[in-house]
Amino acid sequence: MTGYIEQLTQELSPLTENIVNHSLYRHISSIDDLRFFMEQHVFAVWDFMCLLKELHRGIVTTSTPWFPPKDALSANLISSILVEEEGDVTEDGSYASHFEIYISAMEKLGADTQPIRKLLQLLHAGHSIQEAVNLIPMRDGAKDFVLTTFSFFGRSVHELAAAFVYGREGITSSMFIPMVEQIETSIPPEKHYQLSTL
Repeated sequence: MTGYIEQLTQELSPLTENIVNHSLYRHISSIDDLRFFMEQHVFAVWDFMCLLKELHRGIVTTSTPWFPPKDALSANLISSILVEEEGDVTEDGSYASHFEIYISAMEKLGADTQPIRKLLQLLHAGHSIQEAVNLIPMRDGAKDFVLTTFSFFGRSVHELAAAFVYGREGITSSMFIPMVEQIETSIPPEKHYQLSTL
């Protein structure tokens, strides 16, 4: 199994490199650019949580009657990630999901949070994800991204795990390193305090 994972990781490395070295990062050179990025990226932050919850549901019992997980190690790993993502400690010592922390940062920066809030309202009201994304002002790229994520739901656990590990968890940290470096060099130093308080 280890050999297969290494082979798959190697096969996917050109795609990972494309993401890490994407030209998008070079275009974030002002607070306005960062606002615009966050207004699109917030949908990926939200659907990351949806993918995580769907994978969690496939690994552990999420309703009664409860049954022991088939793989306790996987249950521990996915539950640990979920605990941090849904209830991390904030700077003031309270708790919030990473999604809520991101929304708070958007608000502090003056980014528009209404589209993502409207999406959640529509889903709460019973609209399907397909209906909801078509009822809000949302760019086609973000819409396609969310719908692609939701297309994995209902598939086997190993397919969900692959989408989560290779499509999100395994690349997120390396993806943001060049973005942070770009922001630090492109946005004037007097604006750094504003960003540091997000």
